[in-house]
Amino acid sequence: MFNASISYSTEHDCGAKSCFLASSVVTSAGSIEGVEKLLSRAIELTDARISARFEREKIKGNLPNEFPSIERAKLLFDLRQSLVCRARAGLSAKTLKRDMKSRVEMVLALSDA
Repeated sequence: MFNASISYSTEHDCGAKSCFLASSVVTSAGSIEGVEKLLSRAIELTDARISARFEREKIKGNLPNEFPSIERAKLLFDLRQSLVCRARAGLSAKTLKRDMKSRVEMVLALSDA
């Protein structure tokens, strides 16, 4: 997920970088009828998809049963959006990948500390 986000956020020189959701939809919410609802639904679906992945990993025994799947899924979504913002600010793909690796490790940490 993050490698794809970094790629489409850094690998071209002009135009809006990143996905359509981050580039256009977010800026239209509240000013174009129906966009806010579509954006909200896209976020909910993304959170659910990531949370389901965590749940599968719990079943496989790769994550403990008490792992807070939906809360960490939401955090990963938020991290991806901040990654896009950082890419637009000119941070390199190398820097973004390094930063995301450590942040994802924090999301997957088994303690709440």
